[in-house]
Amino acid sequence: MASRISPPRLFDYYVVVDFEATCEKDAPIYPQEIIEFPAVLVHGVTGELLSAFPGAATDRIAVVTWGDWDCRTLLDNECDLKNLAKPFYFERWVNLRVPFESVFGAKRRNLQEAVQEAGLRWDGRAHCGLDDARNTACLLADLMRRGASISITGMFTVLMAPKEDVVPQPSLQLMAQPLPQMSYHCFCGIPIKSDMVMTPGPMQGRCFYICGNWTPEFGATCPFFLWAA
Repeated sequence: MASRISPPRLFDYYVVVDFEATCEKDAPIYPQEIIEFPAVLVHGVTGELLSAFPGAATDRIAVVTWGDWDCRTLLDNECDLKNLAKPFYFERWVNLRVPFESVFGAKRRNLQEAVQEAGLRWDGRAHCGLDDARNTACLLADLMRRGASISITGMFTVLMAPKEDVVPQPSLQLMAQPLPQMSYHCFCGIPIKSDMVMTPGPMQGRCFYICGNWTPEFGATCPFFLWAA
């Protein structure tokens, strides 16, 4: 019986966040200010909730939220308002609704309803930042055990090839002479890879940068693409 090839591990750790902001009942506040910034660390293989990063440092980290609001809107507005530099790892994130719906189906549900639907016990108080983050982390671990694919679902800037060019299929043979080192990371949070177009045609011999997780078996994990100058 042929052995099943497991997909590559995308991240060493997931950082689950759930921001809480200033609000007033029946009175919209703008701009809102983040007043709670809780984070729960989850091991990327075991799903274990951790208190610190063990061992050597790693770039293979993904931010996880329930929904897109925290990273796409709230944090972005906060950084603009206070003229703060946003860490690169907040430029892309995992909206846990996406893998959850791939397992349980799409319908309207809040975080507490999702936790209960998965058969988990809600712990703490709803809309308390740390409690929400901890429950989201437990839901993430449960989805990992169920075999759900946990990958980047949202991002800001995507560097893609020009529309008039056809994006090449990366060849299995890497270049003998690597391109100059660049400080870019792909949307997976790891250093990018370089390759050269090997397919005969007008683009043959042109160099480019791609997702650092690209492998011949599975291709790219994220859509990062940049032509070399």
